[in-house]
Amino acid sequence: MPLDGTPGQPTPIDAALLPLRLVHAAMVFSVLVYAVVVHFAIREQGETPVDGPDLMLPLAFAALVAGLAAPVMRRVLMPPRRPPTSLREPPPTHVPPRHFARAFTAWIVSWAACEAVTVLGLVLAFLLRRPSAFYPFAAGALLLFAFLAPRRADLEAVARAAAPAEDGPEQDSLGP
Repeated sequence: MPLDGTPGQPTPIDAALLPLRLVHAAMVFSVLVYAVVVHFAIREQGETPVDGPDLMLPLAFAALVAGLAAPVMRRVLMPPRRPPTSLREPPPTHVPPRHFARAFTAWIVSWAACEAVTVLGLVLAFLLRRPSAFYPFAAGALLLFAFLAPRRADLEAVARAAAPAEDGPEQDSLGP
């Protein structure tokens, strides 16, 4: 089935976004699965094996670092991007495979940092035996996932920046 952008047919950009959106949705769904596990697996008990503040602060700091690193990692790993030069500029027709692979990697790595925030909350909830310790971490991760969701404009900007390289001599797009 051709992906030529005719009415009723997905464009190549849409086709490229589909796997990104599926992976993103799966990772967001994993946060919800962790919440269900925490809710049903942990029962608050009197004595915890560790002291709350002694454990909470380092894990909260680690989650903060991971959360702040997620957008930075995405920006650093993302291939060059170029915004449209005018409102009349047509959208790009395709994303070169190497550029798409770099963009896909940038999104995956940033989402892994979001997932780390969730996992740190999960660890804290199990160690403290308090489900309520997990929920702020999960909320932070969900906000990060929403902020770092794959967007058509980002992928189009990658395609625009790659377009001149397609017309010229073969260049290695994996360099800095």
